[in-house]
Order: sequence, then C-alpha cells, then structure tokens
Amino acid sequence: MAGTDAGCSVTRTKVWLGAGIALLAGGGALWFGWHGLAPVPAPRTYRIGWTDSPPFELAGADGQPAGFAVNLVRTAAARRGIRLQWVYWNRGSEAAFREKALDLWPMMTILPERLHRFYVSEPYLETEFCMLLRSDSPHVKIQDLATAVISFSNSPVASTYRTRAGYWWQNRRWPCRTCAAGVPMRHL
Repeated sequence: MAGTDAGCSVTRTKVWLGAGIALLAGGGALWFGWHGLAPVPAPRTYRIGWTDSPPFELAGADGQPAGFAVNLVRTAAARRGIRLQWVYWNRGSEAAFREKALDLWPMMTILPERLHRFYVSEPYLETEFCMLLRSDSPHVKIQDLATAVISFSNSPVASTYRTRAGYWWQNRRWPCRTCAAGVPMRHL
C-alpha cells in the first residue's frame, strides 16, 4: 500500500506540474499575442501653427517656419520623438483652435480668459510690452499720445491691451505688419 500511495503522489505531482506549465505557456502565449503581435499604431503627427511674429515665428530664407519659438519647439519635439506638421496660419491662434484646424501653437500670451478655453503649459518665456517713440518726438508723457497716430502690431493680444488702456481708444491707429528697422527710438 505504501508503494501505491507514493506512486499516486508522484503521478499527482506530475499532473499538477504539467498543468502549471501548460497554464504558464498558455498565459504567456496569450500575453505575447496581445502585446507582442498587436499592430503598432502609426505615430501621430501634430499640426502646429505659426505666423509672422518675429523674432519668435517667421518665414526663414527657405520659406519654412523659423524663429526662436519655432526652433525651441522643433528641438523639444525631436528629442521626444514627436512629429510636427508646421502650418502657416494668419488668422490667430484662438481661431485655429476654435475651428479645430490646428493642435498646437508654439507661443501664446497667457490671458485669464484663455486659461478657461485652452490648455496652457508653464511659460518658457516672459516678455513686456513698452511704448517706443522716435527720438525726435515732441511727446514726453503718455498723456501726450491722446491724439497721436500710434502704430501697433495687428494681433488679438495687441488689440486686447489697446482696448484695456482707456486713453488709447481715441488715437488714430496705424497697423503695421513688422516694425521698421533702423528708426531711432526712445522709451516713454
């Protein structure tokens, strides 16, 4: 009898061992089939807008987007393996997002109303606006500009700041695409 119990115990051990191996092999095959043989989706290409906003965004000598913000985002994306398709867009970043024409924009001014509509990353650059006058201008104080002709960047952010400053609305405004180089200027 003792020999029979020992033989039965060995047989049971072989059955359990065989079942365990089969279970592991089956589970491994299922896992490998699910993870290893599943088709890998094509990497997504993000549509990113740019416009004429030197020195941050501008057309390079070859017509392709260039500038500080473009180069910074392009380098960061390349390091992370993120594919970008640069799209020239001259109707403003907010319109691009509203129309779902673009996925990203390399640089936007952080405004409280934008924080409720868009995801805005931590800033990587902070700038200030200032008023520049020709060095031979008769204007000395900001109030002197109440009736002056003011040239401004024709952008939504410039319009927002222009409207918030109460005295600016009276001025005749002269939109410019880019600032003239080489004109002697002074701070007000």
